[in-house]
Amino acid sequence: MTMTEPPTMPPTTPPTNPPPASPPTAPPARSSLFRRRARWVAGTTLLVVLAAAVFSLIQTPTYEATADVVVLPVVTPNVTPQTPNMGTERSLALSDLVTSGAARKLGWTVPDLLDAISVTVPAQTETLEITCATSDAGFSARCAQAVAESYVAYKDTQPIATLPERGRVISPAAPPLSPTTPNLALNLLAGLIVGLVLGFVVAALRDRLDTRVRVEGDIEARGLRVLGVVPARGAGAGRGSDAEERSRAFGALAAKLHSTVGEPTGRGAPVIVVTALAEEDTLEAPAAASALASALAASGDRVVLVNADTGSPTGSTPEPGLLDLLAGRIDVETALKTTSHPHLRTVSVGLRPPERIGRREWSRLTAQLATEADLVVVAADPMLVTANGLSVAQGADTIVAVAVARATTRTDVEEFVRECRELGLPVAGAVLTVDSVRRARRGARTGQTGHDGWGAWAEDTDPASSTRAGQQPAAASGSSRVVPTTVVGPREPSEPSRGQHEANGAGARPVPPA
Repeated sequence: MTMTEPPTMPPTTPPTNPPPASPPTAPPARSSLFRRRARWVAGTTLLVVLAAAVFSLIQTPTYEATADVVVLPVVTPNVTPQTPNMGTERSLALSDLVTSGAARKLGWTVPDLLDAISVTVPAQTETLEITCATSDAGFSARCAQAVAESYVAYKDTQPIATLPERGRVISPAAPPLSPTTPNLALNLLAGLIVGLVLGFVVAALRDRLDTRVRVEGDIEARGLRVLGVVPARGAGAGRGSDAEERSRAFGALAAKLHSTVGEPTGRGAPVIVVTALAEEDTLEAPAAASALASALAASGDRVVLVNADTGSPTGSTPEPGLLDLLAGRIDVETALKTTSHPHLRTVSVGLRPPERIGRREWSRLTAQLATEADLVVVAADPMLVTANGLSVAQGADTIVAVAVARATTRTDVEEFVRECRELGLPVAGAVLTVDSVRRARRGARTGQTGHDGWGAWAEDTDPASSTRAGQQPAAASGSSRVVPTTVVGPREPSEPSRGQHEANGAGARPVPPA
């Protein structure tokens, strides 16, 4: 495995007694609907635009030709010329008296001709615009011209004393150069507008029906700070750039938690509890705790990694651990197991039963573990699901929640924030795991395998590297030793850091290199 070095801590020294992390604050404004459902908006808009384009391409082209006719006033002797009533003239142009002659000339029936023509009167004018629309440009021109001439002929034959001329074609119809419909540009613009509106409607409905978180804004909008976004451990992860990106992400997370928890105080090493926001996300919580402990150990801290995930379906572990400590069957020195990393030791789940973790027993145990390291990292059951998870969370100095993109719901986040606020729990924030390969998560916990409760993120270590001073190797005692995979390679402290560590005593955290 390619090992990468986590980011080093800044040279500033955190305060000796940092203030405890505060519970989540009230939720700010909700994240943008477009940001959460951009794909739905874009997809719906694209479909509507494509539908408009297809409709335009399959539609039969229509050509329109127009002839303009001026209507002259009625003139009689000794009477002022009368302005024509254009509404009446329009009805006359569409009557059988006019259209029957044009239909005979064109070889059409009157109903077919009436379906093809339209007559309009422009405002403030005494002219008629006679338009004919057909699928043939030349025939449309002949049709409009025939109706216009038929109208003028009818007007001039009326037995009324008047001027020789009652109407005149002032703009003969000409064949159009391009079809009037379909208008591809107009249809695409209309499709874009309708698609955007429909897209937001679909996105709003989808957002109401699907409450899974996808981006940091979905979590932060509910009052929970996002400490970082990391690749999920699983399909597509653990190889090449995925492992390096995961290592860098947890290195940055370790640096943030350093400034949050500060230095060990008189009451011992700070306890960092890593818990899942929901039961369906528990696959990622042990993996996040393991990666975080590895990153903290790589920066020079002496770390104890405790698996308090008692709800794991993997059954009893082959060696005693946490549950045995709580039952008083072993002591802390027996439960602590060394790893290939010189600064990282682990405590597995242990033998079952019992599975219940009491608050008093847990407080006594963490106090003992706090004397063995600079930091204690605990992988816990979801505090909203199990009593064990709540007991462990209530004894934490800092809580880190694990959310899984496309699995954790916004309701899970809201319930977690509300519970932490009511209990006054010190929440540092959340880690959002993003899966590059979408896979089913429901039921995946049941298929988890492993020896010490860490499941798929466990590896067998060299018995020689797992031997503590004064103890026999695991192989000699008849039990294999399994520890979480170290995501970040071990890195020895620099000479100044090692000297500072010796000067501060065994219980102090070494000063990280600048």
